[in-house]
Amino acid sequence: MFICAGSTAASPADGTLSDGIAVHTFDALSTLDKLGDAFFAVDEAWNFTFVNTEAVRQWGRPAESFIGWNMWEEFPALIGSEFESAYRDTARSGVATSLQSYSLVTLRWYDVRILPHAGGLAAFFRDITDRKSSEDEVMRLSTESGRERRMYRAVLSNSADMHYVLDIERRLLFANESMLQFWHKPLDEVLGRTLLEIGVPDEAALLFHEQVQQVIDGVKPLRYETPDQTAVGARTFEYILTPVVDAAGNVEAVAGASRDMTERRANDLAVSLQARRKDEFIATLAHELRNPLAPIRNALEVARLAKGNDIAVEYAHGVMDRQMTHMVHLIDDLLDLSRLNLGRIELKRHTFDVSSALETAIEMSRPHILQAELTLTINLPDEQLCVDADSDRLVQVFSNLLTNSAKFTPKHGHVTLSAIAEGTWAVITVKDTGVGMNANMLEHVFDSFTQEGDALNRTEGGLGIGLTLVKGLVDLHGGSVEARSEGKELGSEFIVRLPLSTTAHPREKLKARRNSPSTTNWHRILVVDDNKDSATSLSMMLNFMGHDTRTANDGLLGLEVAETFRPDVCLMDIGMPNLNGFEMAQRLRAEPWGKDTLLIALSGWGQEHDKERSSQAGFDLHLVKPIDPATLAAVLEARRPSPR
Repeated sequence: MFICAGSTAASPADGTLSDGIAVHTFDALSTLDKLGDAFFAVDEAWNFTFVNTEAVRQWGRPAESFIGWNMWEEFPALIGSEFESAYRDTARSGVATSLQSYSLVTLRWYDVRILPHAGGLAAFFRDITDRKSSEDEVMRLSTESGRERRMYRAVLSNSADMHYVLDIERRLLFANESMLQFWHKPLDEVLGRTLLEIGVPDEAALLFHEQVQQVIDGVKPLRYETPDQTAVGARTFEYILTPVVDAAGNVEAVAGASRDMTERRANDLAVSLQARRKDEFIATLAHELRNPLAPIRNALEVARLAKGNDIAVEYAHGVMDRQMTHMVHLIDDLLDLSRLNLGRIELKRHTFDVSSALETAIEMSRPHILQAELTLTINLPDEQLCVDADSDRLVQVFSNLLTNSAKFTPKHGHVTLSAIAEGTWAVITVKDTGVGMNANMLEHVFDSFTQEGDALNRTEGGLGIGLTLVKGLVDLHGGSVEARSEGKELGSEFIVRLPLSTTAHPREKLKARRNSPSTTNWHRILVVDDNKDSATSLSMMLNFMGHDTRTANDGLLGLEVAETFRPDVCLMDIGMPNLNGFEMAQRLRAEPWGKDTLLIALSGWGQEHDKERSSQAGFDLHLVKPIDPATLAAVLEARRPSPR
């Protein structure tokens, strides 16, 4: 009989049983298999890799049932024993160990030699019970056995797992404290009784008795999981039943261990669901980023082919602008969600009439509503609903809700926006006649990446984070948001409640972002970016705005150009070869002619700490890519050129 997993082998070491043995070849392993001494090997994780014939005979199980299984799980009675201490000392020190000790598993004495090797441990053991048959040895055996039994009992009694021992009539011989607590019974009420006799429900007790009988009949351990109904509800337990055999190989008892696996299985399921949601999100993100790239690429080709056709070129430019705006909005939402999760959103509060934020949100979402051919009804009060809030963030909240209704309401449907005062609260409602939601969806509608239906059947895009942002931003303002729906195809209603401010404020319309740049101030501008297309295209745009520009594609070259060009404004990427944007900004500021230059950082990183680092390096502004032309034009228009 020969069983071996992989190429695990025992290294040569000193000792009467192991001199000259190296478990590296089939012949050597065959020799070990024929030894009169029992021999086994485990890897560094304590999993069996080899068991010889004599060990199989003594343990009463085929070698295949050990290979790959953990030694401590297969022989839990070793835990806390002298054997465990010797095995772990050898693994830790790398020094061979010899001992003679009494096993509570087989109730026999063994001479054991433990040898370290590169892949784990190997052990020889010989039954020396007969050698200790004299009265003095029997006395010593009894004394040491009692000590080990007390140690064994102490370890098991304080284990969080439930341990017990039954005789072959399935009557309890031992139960630790965890087991007694589970049964809510003292020890004297369980010893000598079966599970049926101590009140375990018939179905569970009979199933357990059947499993114990399998261990007795098969003389091999059994591991299984099963749900149990307990006083605290349904739980899942793992059971490990191990036979205790006498010298003749007959089972004289069954040792068991039970562990509550409910939380672990729930965690496993949660991890699996989280992994699935992550994979779905990545796939959806890739889909949502590819969607606008397709029309952008088509529009570029239209613009190239339609030279002289102003209408076609203008249409292509409109497509690219709309799709780029969509991509920027998508990325901004992702960044905002990250900031919310990290607690890094700071509200810029001021007192204003919430109606002004609603009017701006209507302007921003109106193209979506018109495209969907929806009717929008607006019911705003004559009286002011003043709130102490961040107006930009509330515009984001309301535009997300209106856009969401436009997405999920069929053509010729109806969207209603209303605002009223209820006590000390401003209550804003967005109601539509759209696809509605079932009860399960309502429970999770504000969770991240939640969308109803599979990706192939959804007619509207999105990552499922818009409503998560709505809830997070409303919560930051001390308000609440609620979703309602009577069911599928019955429309949806979102109700936002914000605390009213006691301070009145003149109603004013918040300005929406400008769509077209204009500038009257002429500047000398240096553009530094290692992405040549990005630097060249930005330079061309600035030329068309009327500025004089130069470009450079790394920080060192940028310094050389700046030395002769002496720019009023320098637009710099952060991550560049040879010299990064931070270092270039510091060197420019060190030059007398660079102290008053307007330094603008261009970066794909837009968190608050990124902007703080730019400021510390000497930048005046930090703009996140892609730059909005209107925003850049406004910055340049506000900056008067310095005389040279």
